[in-house]
Amino acid sequence: MVQLKKKKSLTKLVGYGREALPENLVIEGIISDPEKMAKLIKEMMSKVKEGKFTAEKVVASIPDANVFTRVLELPKNLSGKELKEAVYWEADQSIPMAVTDLVIDWQVLGPSHGKKDMNDVLLVAAPTSIINSYVQLIQALNLQPEALEISLASVIRALVSNKDKDETILVADIGQKFTNFGFYEHALKMSDTLEVGGDNFTDAISNVMGLDGAKAEKLKISSGLKDKKVEGAIKPALASLRDEMQKIIKYHDERFEEKTAKVILCGGSSNLIGLTEFLTDSLGIQVKIGNPWVNIDTYPLKPVPRAESAAYASAIGLSLRAMEAGK
Repeated sequence: MVQLKKKKSLTKLVGYGREALPENLVIEGIISDPEKMAKLIKEMMSKVKEGKFTAEKVVASIPDANVFTRVLELPKNLSGKELKEAVYWEADQSIPMAVTDLVIDWQVLGPSHGKKDMNDVLLVAAPTSIINSYVQLIQALNLQPEALEISLASVIRALVSNKDKDETILVADIGQKFTNFGFYEHALKMSDTLEVGGDNFTDAISNVMGLDGAKAEKLKISSGLKDKKVEGAIKPALASLRDEMQKIIKYHDERFEEKTAKVILCGGSSNLIGLTEFLTDSLGIQVKIGNPWVNIDTYPLKPVPRAESAAYASAIGLSLRAMEAGK
């Protein structure tokens, strides 16, 4: 959780906090017990160590692994009604769920490459069951749901600096169970999800080296790829991550005729020691850890520990969206 405010030309940090959730509280993207999660969040807010939470409205992100995204090519001359009909028709054709069970939104990205009479349109659809569970959670907190968006959109908002805003960038959000990929070209252009994350690294170390989960996690964090035994244990998971990145970079660059300039990593598992060097060598382009706090004034609050900072990217991006909208 993150709350920001605008103070003259500065973006000031009001409060932040982080808490691990129990297993099975979120099942396939659905919050299984909104009341229980609301209780946990209230407890976190009451014992927050840095700052405070005073907002009455919430902008939240839904997990990318449970969201359908497509970039459509649609004629520029469509009316608003025709555009909606075209988007819903495309959703019905390409998404393996009935459109009546989905919440659908879209954004016109701009002209399609090489097709003057066509626009690229980003289609985003999420199961109604997921959306409803988030709304129930926010209402159980006695707060007002202001907006829901896919996590990658908020991550990109936090990570892409003004210096990089004209570049084509692949953002990789490496979480516990999934890695979410998003291409930035002035906005989220396309996305993908890989079922590989930090838990895969920990489990591999545990299985190969005969360690319990806690010791494997500790070794992963302290040594990373500096330890050849750790590197060998997680090599298959690293290979899956590398291969997926190579594949989607190739697909993106060929389809949109735009060369990917760099890769920005974020998420709680992006700090694996040696990961940026491994991916830079494998992909042949610059790979770096993103800093979502780079444009935020944290004073007088205690800065977030460097090892934890990447995990806040989505929450920072959500708060930036609310602040920029004047909410």
